[in-house]
Amino acid sequence: MLGYVVKILSVCTGNVCRSPFAEQFLQAELGLVSPRQFRVSSAGTHALVGHGIDQGSALLLKESGFEAIAFAARQVSSELLEESDLILTMTREQRAWLLRQSPRILKRVFTVREFARALNYVVKHAGASVPRGADPATVSYRWAEICRQASFYRSDGGDLDDVVDPYRSSKEVYMQMYDELVPALDIIVSFEEWASNTAV
Repeated sequence: MLGYVVKILSVCTGNVCRSPFAEQFLQAELGLVSPRQFRVSSAGTHALVGHGIDQGSALLLKESGFEAIAFAARQVSSELLEESDLILTMTREQRAWLLRQSPRILKRVFTVREFARALNYVVKHAGASVPRGADPATVSYRWAEICRQASFYRSDGGDLDDVVDPYRSSKEVYMQMYDELVPALDIIVSFEEWASNTAV
């Protein structure tokens, strides 16, 4: 069973604001849709190693209905990148940075907003070919296939591909982060809800 777990890695700069928010949001929501099928984690390109989740992000999680769990920031590593099935960065710059570290991850790394947009294209244009079902083998195969197909639907969204960094900023900037990030996360969760349900 554990061999079928889909590993998603969320990456930002310090690994205290955006990426842990995305990690805990996706882990909770995907865990409800497909229990024990996803392992979501996070790391930073220039991590504040050992720091807990930023208070502003923790508050937004709580306001969204999630309780921030124990967390310690960590630096991204080649091992983390290689073992991840899907890597979601918060900005184009972070995506480029990761690719310089490990070019082999090209088909598995996207900004989170870029991936959500590509996912919509996949469902619209190739939805009939998406492997559907809730059993572990299908979930594992589905996400490998989705990453492959999403790479064909990449498009340059410019600044719309980035999520603002709210670290040590005002409440308004944290809300901007939320407004840019959560719709993309919702698309990912909604896709798994649709794909895991085989009912017509």
